[in-house]
Amino acid sequence: MPRRTATLLASTLTLIALLCVALLAPTPYSEMSPGPTVNTLGDYGGDTVISISGHQTYPTTGNLNMTTVRVTGADYSMNLVEGLFGWARHDDKVVEHDTLYPPGQTSQHPDP
Repeated sequence: MPRRTATLLASTLTLIALLCVALLAPTPYSEMSPGPTVNTLGDYGGDTVISISGHQTYPTTGNLNMTTVRVTGADYSMNLVEGLFGWARHDDKVVEHDTLYPPGQTSQHPDP
């Protein structure tokens, strides 16, 4: 096999191996991105967002928007390619997984 062909074959196999690692290897990061906004003075999904009873209220106009943040799930495993794209996008924030989901805590809500 000519030297040039062997070099090309070795380079191609190395590139394929690196791409597989980048797509399959999990990283210890999660992603936060902008979520939907909801007008708290109105309805969302057919339900009133805020209702007040027992006190006098006054009619309103305009919006009082609640902003939200969308995060990846606790069991989601981000790969290296997703992490790099997340760091490159200016709207998203890639953070350590333990920052959003501290070890030793469960997703169960305590009873009131």
